[in-house]
Amino acid sequence: MKRWNKAFFTSAVSLLLTACVSNMPRDLIVSEVGIVSRESLDKIVEKPFHESWLIDEFLVVGLSTGTDLIQYAQGRGYPLSINRWFCEQRSTPIFGSGLYAAETSLYTQTIDLEEIKFVSVSQKESSGKNLYYAVIPLSMSQDIEIYGRPERKGAVFYGKYNLESYPRDLCFQIGGYSYGFGFKSNLAKLPASTIQGVALD
Repeated sequence: MKRWNKAFFTSAVSLLLTACVSNMPRDLIVSEVGIVSRESLDKIVEKPFHESWLIDEFLVVGLSTGTDLIQYAQGRGYPLSINRWFCEQRSTPIFGSGLYAAETSLYTQTIDLEEIKFVSVSQKESSGKNLYYAVIPLSMSQDIEIYGRPERKGAVFYGKYNLESYPRDLCFQIGGYSYGFGFKSNLAKLPASTIQGVALD
């Protein structure tokens, strides 16, 4: 009986934690992508990119959704964040920035989009939707470790890769969490073929 009660309690807690995270928005897509040099990036973003001295070129990835995520997060007290993976290897995060937007807010950094030559990715209509941007290195020449806040033990490890010579599908997910509650979007995919086309342009 005790074993059954323990299993029931564990299942109930799991269901409760799952229910605390809303699966929205469900319409997030990668709408456009461009490449900028390290020198150009330092001029167009609000803050210098961490460890940018290791990187020569960056992908600027545009993500669109019908949901105003800044307003949504603000109304619930959630900080906004973005996760990035190789789609076939979600256990390993990709080194990259937080969220950028053209307009200033407490939840995103600003980015000057006029200096970026974008290539359209999705055939879906993104006009009038809310646009957010993530920046990731086109390649990483060496492994790095990033240490977070002092109360967090250890570091996050980011492995080296080269999307210019070996393009791979990238997946992005925007979310926000606070005290056990939050939300997470669907996965938005940037195909390897698009990265290859932009890198060779």
